Amino acid sequence: MLIENEVMDYGLGKVAELEKDKNQEWAKYTKGEFRAQRILIESIKDHLIPFVAYLSTSKAIYDKLVKLYSVTTTS
Repeated sequence: MLIENEVMDYGLGKVAELEKDKNQEWAKYTKGEFRAQRILIESIKDHLIPFVAYLSTSKAIYDKLVKLYSVTTTS
């Protein structure tokens, strides 16, 4: 869904966070950032929401989900 909506780079942290300003670049950034956050939140089960609800960026949400689901052992 992130790729389809052209916001995967937000989740991966490839789009630099801009300072709050009233210009078009900031508006474009926030629109993409909020879209990525919404996709991530709506894609997970309700019982996982508390693990990511306090996070403020899509990259932080994405990283937390990867950490929750990554396998750290080889056995």
